[in-house]
Amino acid sequence: MQLLGYTPSDHLLQDRQTMTQDLLKTIRAMQNTAIGNCRKRIEEAAQKPKKEKDNDEARSNHEKPLHGVTSLLKDKYGL
Repeated sequence: MQLLGYTPSDHLLQDRQTMTQDLLKTIRAMQNTAIGNCRKRIEEAAQKPKKEKDNDEARSNHEKPLHGVTSLLKDKYGL
């Protein structure tokens, strides 16, 4: 059924495009929020005093050596 150049599929296509754009905006907003939270945690951890002696002793007491960047940051800064 076509009235004045309008077909139902045109309307559905516009709805899909709008929904896709809304979802992309939501995903970008969530990504920006997550990145902002990580930056805050990194800044807070950077302001904490470093306890290198305690960390060196803690590392020597670990059964397994720490390998990844995440393990090092977590051990050193509590991230």
